[in-house]
Amino acid sequence: MALLLKRERAEYLPTATAYVSLSQSAMRERFDFLRRGGDWYPAAVLGFNLSVPVFTSGARPARVAQARLELEKARNLKKQAADGLRLAMSQARSDFAAALEREKNTAQMAALAQRIFGDTRSKFGQGLATSMELTQAHNQYLNAESAHSQAVVLLLDARVRLDKALNRP
Repeated sequence: MALLLKRERAEYLPTATAYVSLSQSAMRERFDFLRRGGDWYPAAVLGFNLSVPVFTSGARPARVAQARLELEKARNLKKQAADGLRLAMSQARSDFAAALEREKNTAQMAALAQRIFGDTRSKFGQGLATSMELTQAHNQYLNAESAHSQAVVLLLDARVRLDKALNRP
């Protein structure tokens, strides 16, 4: 885009061209150009051309302004893309930290539920707990294990998104 703007601005500059033409002519009365010994008359032309833009219709300034706008638009898009990538990386880091914390919490809850289930099972064996209490403790343990498994899956998913945001393989 910057080159386009430069090109449009260069339209205001004068242009200079040069040319050279070398030729030889036989100038004979007969068509015997292939015969040796005939006279050849050389001719050389050297020329220069300078073109200075004096009058423009208004289209040229419009093209320069359009090129300037396109350059600014490209810069803005580049900045937006960079900001979006930074935001995605921050979000991925935040999600990973939250998923890691959730996994730790659910692991602790699962360990607690397992301990409670073990205590309730031993109480049930001694006749100090009902089968309803044992069933509830078992269900709580299974729910805690299920929540921990889901937290592990979410943690792995957050890690993949973080690696992708950081462009890691």
